[in-house]
Amino acid sequence: MPTRRFASLLVLLGLMLALPSQALAQFRVPEPAEAAPEAADPLKRETPRSAVTALISALAKQDYERAGNYFALEDDDPEQAARLARALQASLDSGGQLVP
Repeated sequence: MPTRRFASLLVLLGLMLALPSQALAQFRVPEPAEAAPEAADPLKRETPRSAVTALISALAKQDYERAGNYFALEDDDPEQAARLARALQASLDSGGQLVP
C-alpha cells in the first residue's frame, strides 16, 4: 500500500508542476522601473578627482563663493566657506602643493 500512495503523490505532484497555475503568477518578479537619469552635479563632483579639479578651477578664477561649496561645514555658512577658500588659496600660493 505505501508504494501505491507514493505513486499517487508523485502523479499529483507531476500534474501540479505541469499545469500552469494562477498562484505562480503572483510570484513573478516585476520588471524594474527605468531609473530616472541623474541630474548632473552643477559643481562637477562626480568623482573625487573631478571635485578637486573643479575646486582648483574656482580658486584660479578667484570665485571664492563657488569654491566654498566644496567644503563640508557643519553650519553651512557661505561666508565662512568663502573665507576658507581664500585661506586655502593663500596657503597654496605661499608654496603649498597638492600631491596626487
